[in-house]
Amino acid sequence: MSFFDRIWKGIRKKMVWPKVEPSTVIQYTLLFIIFSIALLLRLFPFFRFEPLLKAFDPWFQYRVADYVVKNGYLAYFSWYDTLSWYPYGRAIWSSSYPGTPFAAATIYFIMRALGLNVELIFVCYMFPALMGAITCMLLYFFGKEIADTKTGLIAAFLLAFCPAYISRTMAGFFDNEGIGVFLMVATFFFFIKSEKNGSIRDGILAGLSLGGLSASWGAFTFAFGLIPLAVIVLILFNRYSHKLLLSYSLTILIGIIIAVHVPRTGIKFITSFTGFFPLVVLVILFLYGILLWATPLLPDVSIQKLAVIVMIAGLGCIIGVLSFLFSEGQISLISGKFLSVINPLDRPPLIESVSEHIPLAWGQLFFNLDILVFLLPVGIYFAFRRLRDDDIFLILFSITAVYFSGSMVRLLLILAPVACLLSAFALTNVLKPFSRVLLERAAIVRRRIRVTEVVPKDYAIFIVIFIGFMMTLYTWHGTQVAFDYFSSPDVILVGEGPQGQPVELHDWQEGMQFLIEETDEDAVIAAWWDYGYWIEAIGNRTTLVDNATTNSTQIAWVAAAFMSPPENATKIFKMLGADYVLVYFTGAVGGTGGDEGKWIWMVRIAEQNLFNETKIREVDYWDEETGTPKDPYYDSMIYQLLYYQFFRAPRPVSSISSFQEVHTTQNWLVRIYQVN
Repeated sequence: MSFFDRIWKGIRKKMVWPKVEPSTVIQYTLLFIIFSIALLLRLFPFFRFEPLLKAFDPWFQYRVADYVVKNGYLAYFSWYDTLSWYPYGRAIWSSSYPGTPFAAATIYFIMRALGLNVELIFVCYMFPALMGAITCMLLYFFGKEIADTKTGLIAAFLLAFCPAYISRTMAGFFDNEGIGVFLMVATFFFFIKSEKNGSIRDGILAGLSLGGLSASWGAFTFAFGLIPLAVIVLILFNRYSHKLLLSYSLTILIGIIIAVHVPRTGIKFITSFTGFFPLVVLVILFLYGILLWATPLLPDVSIQKLAVIVMIAGLGCIIGVLSFLFSEGQISLISGKFLSVINPLDRPPLIESVSEHIPLAWGQLFFNLDILVFLLPVGIYFAFRRLRDDDIFLILFSITAVYFSGSMVRLLLILAPVACLLSAFALTNVLKPFSRVLLERAAIVRRRIRVTEVVPKDYAIFIVIFIGFMMTLYTWHGTQVAFDYFSSPDVILVGEGPQGQPVELHDWQEGMQFLIEETDEDAVIAAWWDYGYWIEAIGNRTTLVDNATTNSTQIAWVAAAFMSPPENATKIFKMLGADYVLVYFTGAVGGTGGDEGKWIWMVRIAEQNLFNETKIREVDYWDEETGTPKDPYYDSMIYQLLYYQFFRAPRPVSSISSFQEVHTTQNWLVRIYQVN
């Protein structure tokens, strides 16, 4: 035996090969398959269309990421954008969240450092699909934490195919939700894990996730509200523990420290209801803990009663101080979009005009959740039966998410993870007795030790096949929705060709190319706020209003111009400094999704904000009884610019003397006029 052979033999004797259980191999194989499926589903746009960002907001996020890549992270915190909201501009650092563009820029820098020659827009394009698949993996660990491995695998599988979640994590949908949902799930996962195990590490991770969420997505207010609400309920259920105090303190304090350093929230976050409420609950938690600790040390019953009275008096003082601060305006209440979520009956036209802000309809609920609609209540039932601390949290999570998504359809995105989690919990509990029967395992009744078969085997086979069939339909529905509804980029519309075949319409790209090539660099474009981000990011031109909706008065003036006769509209546009007017017209391709379907919201927004100046009223433009427009609509600038020289116009438009048509795209979707 050679020298090297003896060395190798000695090494082999000392090496201990890890023993891997077959179940572990199967578990991680299934997890890899789920991750791959989740990623491939979200990459349908990449396989079907050219890689373009979807919707409007992703183009703004890309602009910010591009600015960070070119100028550095610190430059973001002093960027005043003059391309939007002419003539005022926009302070980007104080009106947007840095999380998403910073994450994409960081990935871009890392890939470049590794020698990979990628473009930033490709990183932004792939980012949401990758985050969607990673969140499915995180939900696996969440399910494993609250129940077992089977629950985690099913939860990850359900989220991979859930249309409500797919819609915002498709390739190209580069917006705050991609990283936001991941951080929200991570916050709740680490908070529950810390509360169960008393882990300082998990509490810190929960706080860091909550802080990252506050820097990435406006829905961070939901997390800052749900966690203290759950703590209050746990106290009422007599579930106080030192672990709860530790996990809550770390989560909330670290989250708030990070949130106040985010420019959009800033130090004013402490004086807002969203930031102040968790701190009040933290004080209550400390007082309650002190009371529980001190009461046994007081032998006299009367002294114990006195301690309780002191506790109640302390809470009364807190409530009194809060009431005084609210009355003095030192603490701000919930307002704006978040108030309209809590109270859907109080919703201004500017918020109500957005399709994703409308209340949830039954059809949308079934479309986005499918069988989860039926499984979620079953999961809540099993959570009530077990009623551990984490069950109470998940019950509150699901109920509040159902309410908020019912108020605003966009918030189905928050409901999706907990719906998948509790649905998986329901399936594992429902299938447990049937699986025992099929595997010929006896069910053991603890109180009376007897062995019995729970249900007949034929019945068990039927139930398992039925659930498998429903899951097959669920996966088919999720795949079809991802392919047919969420694949195409919004900047490319899909129309119908002469033979009924789908045809791509590139009018928006054509219109933006015209702005780049045929208008001055300092030209100001007037358009409805929906299209502002496209004009800025793709057309590289200055806009009066955009999707940030930061100045409702300026939006109202644009709305008033659109709904005024051309001669009055010209005066308003000159006052605003507009050089061109862009309108979006889908009537030529048989649609109603353009400005011809949005004008009623222009009337309502102008009426609410500028009635004293413009006298625009909805009753003058719309006949409620007949459901038809009145004459002022046909005399308005928006109608005349939309239907000018269009042969199927409801009423012909002979001339538009105040405006000059400079470009109409191939399919008449985008029409651009110069203000004379």
